[in-house]
Amino acid sequence: MRTQCKFVMYFTKVAWKNFLALRNKMKLILSIVTCCTLMRSICAGEINAGRVLIIRHGEKNNKAKSGDVHLSKRGEIRADALARFFYPKYKHDVPTEPWHDFDLPGLGSVVAQSADTKYASERKIETARPIAEAGGIPLTLYGPDDIDELCDYLHEESRFGRTTLVVWDHSSVSDIVTKLLRLDPGSVKWPMDRYDIIWDIDLVHGNLVQYCQHLLYGDLWCPLNPLQVYPVVNSLKPLLNGKQNGFPLAQ
Repeated sequence: MRTQCKFVMYFTKVAWKNFLALRNKMKLILSIVTCCTLMRSICAGEINAGRVLIIRHGEKNNKAKSGDVHLSKRGEIRADALARFFYPKYKHDVPTEPWHDFDLPGLGSVVAQSADTKYASERKIETARPIAEAGGIPLTLYGPDDIDELCDYLHEESRFGRTTLVVWDHSSVSDIVTKLLRLDPGSVKWPMDRYDIIWDIDLVHGNLVQYCQHLLYGDLWCPLNPLQVYPVVNSLKPLLNGKQNGFPLAQ
């Protein structure tokens, strides 16, 4: 009797291990099939892959005392204008020029750089919050040292067709872009004096296109000079030919 019980326990244990192994294999197969189906649908145009839009936070007060961590008045106005740009309240809020070539996507979420003891600025959150609130979508915070985790999140959202808006500091935007597009360090750079640009990244095809916001008086019509900012790739040929959205590049 005791021998039979041991045999039953041994058989049960072996069967359970085999079941778990089979379940893990089935999960792996299901994941592969799901990814293949999703990629095939994306390539066939049946599903639009989500994009990554990157903007810099609104303006800061350059004359403020050291330690000022908030948006200037113009920065607050830009944050409100961006909220109305992505989620128009009135007919005159609907984007026209220079956005005739820009396919304005619905946002799945907004991501902003968090504030901590090392980077105390609240400007990224103050820029992102009105946009998230206008669309009723989640606002997620990532630390300045969480670039790897952020890029994993952006790839995941893109694979499921969700577009994410990233609001970040200009000094480390390049770290995000170079990791997302697997570029050489230093390939991209966001200059200190520009707050009026949107970078539109297509992760499926590895393309990056820039647009001028032109939301506030004084915003420039000229994108950043691609010869200084981008690697020379096919997606940038229109830029390198001297125009973007029909407007000349900055010299």
